[in-house]
Amino acid sequence: MQSFPKEIIHKKQKHLYRLNSLGIRNLDEKSYIHVPAEDEEFVDNLLKNNHIPDPIVVINAGSKSHLKRWTADSFAELADRLIKECGVSIIFIGLDADKDIVASVMKKMTHPAHNFVNKTNIRQLAGLLKKVKLLITNDSAPLHLDARRREGAGNIRSYGSKKIRPDRRIRYGYK
Repeated sequence: MQSFPKEIIHKKQKHLYRLNSLGIRNLDEKSYIHVPAEDEEFVDNLLKNNHIPDPIVVINAGSKSHLKRWTADSFAELADRLIKECGVSIIFIGLDADKDIVASVMKKMTHPAHNFVNKTNIRQLAGLLKKVKLLITNDSAPLHLDARRREGAGNIRSYGSKKIRPDRRIRYGYK
């Protein structure tokens, strides 16, 4: 197993250290992820063909570890509130392993949302994240990919299964 210098504490620093040890240099924490034009076009068509208007919020309800996953009830409640209170379109993303949790969340919702599980590759997902106002995610790959998208957009990340507080009103400045 590879050992890391003690000053390296974040996973992305460890990944950059590994790449550097393989001879892949000139990368830093602000490295840019290029999204080819054909992937941008794919995303534009996917949004257009599914009639998804702005503003868009993407939710990733999956995670490799169920211990790092927020509850389906919490995701459903938050998604419904965002639709009702902020007028957003909700898109769920994920891989095949996430299809059951996404189906569970969407079944619990009272408002319609869009299921994009298995509909994008990693470059297309990066292109989608560039177009949205907000990503809500568990600790997972989309969280780290989202760190590379355009400035000025936000994300909310969950590192566990705590229940959201329904007495808090959601307010965002982009409505």
